Amino acid sequence: MVNDIQTELMGKSLGKILGKSSLGTVAFIRCLHPQVVRDLCASLIFVVPGWSIFGVVDHTDVEHRLITADQAVAMREEKDHNILFLIDVKTAGAGMDGVYSASREVGEVDLFEVANDLVRKRIPKGYQGIAKKAVSKARRVGGQNTVSPWREFEFYSSCLDVSDVGTALTKLGLWPIQFDDKPDVSDLEKSTSTLST
Repeated sequence: MVNDIQTELMGKSLGKILGKSSLGTVAFIRCLHPQVVRDLCASLIFVVPGWSIFGVVDHTDVEHRLITADQAVAMREEKDHNILFLIDVKTAGAGMDGVYSASREVGEVDLFEVANDLVRKRIPKGYQGIAKKAVSKARRVGGQNTVSPWREFEFYSSCLDVSDVGTALTKLGLWPIQFDDKPDVSDLEKSTSTLST
């Protein structure tokens, strides 16, 4: 389930990446988990100024901004407003090649570079460095591929309240720990010591 903070930050991140485009521009994202696509499209908080947003799935649900692949292709051809498609690659089905070849893709690396930068700025002072270090430690302990870009973003967005930082470590596969009033990076050793034995 995508929470309100994550939804708001996804919209702001996409706004920064897409910026103001000429009328009729079409962009798409196909790196998000199917449930994330549905959660974002269903939320009234998820907005990108100047862009109409639709999730491309296997059915139409106007209330939740969900459409089918053939509807997406028709919208791309109309070019009467800027459109951002969040594509569920598992269910969107065939027919999306026309959208992929004639539209701008927002890649996973670009999206989460901006999103993680925005969310880290909201983490309280004194905890930003620890949060970044925790992600590095989780990658070292579990291997490079164990922390997905969404998981990293989810972790950072769970660190916006000082009292939640220690518990949020579990989102990275680390043990939860209690931080003192003045957190120290060395405290993270407690979170990984049992994982490496």
